[in-house]
Amino acid sequence: MARKNHHTPSFLKENDSLRQNILLAASMFRENMRHFIQPFGLTPKQLEILQILRIKDAEKLGMTILEIRDAMNDSKPDTSRLVRRLQEKKLVDCKKGKEDRRFTRVHLSIHGQKILSEVDRRRPELLQLTSHLSEKDVNDLNRLLKKLQGQPDSNHTGL
Repeated sequence: MARKNHHTPSFLKENDSLRQNILLAASMFRENMRHFIQPFGLTPKQLEILQILRIKDAEKLGMTILEIRDAMNDSKPDTSRLVRRLQEKKLVDCKKGKEDRRFTRVHLSIHGQKILSEVDRRRPELLQLTSHLSEKDVNDLNRLLKKLQGQPDSNHTGL
């Protein structure tokens, strides 16, 4: 009887190593983010909503829950619950739409703006995990991670 060769091809070993490295890095970033936002009493998703409101609601018209959910690219339907918790913390204001009262418009509150200003002030603390990387390393890593996620390479879109 011939023995089967159970030798794992090197590309499979490298893919296993890549997967482990991505999982480890993701865990490190998650833990760093959790530690960073803990003093603010926020979850990462709540912080994301506040940041979305600041960026996408420049005209101060507010955003609907659906618009926030779409901006988050999140398939989990817990956006309403997250916004309700932010409202309880007085970080957002919710108002009925002027044209259509069925839709609630979510606005970043003054307190929410202050929290984001403090987050911005402390942002260098978040950069500690990548402080040893060069700008080229960061750009290369971003490009490869986007490629891994199936996103187009923004450096080569012809725009």
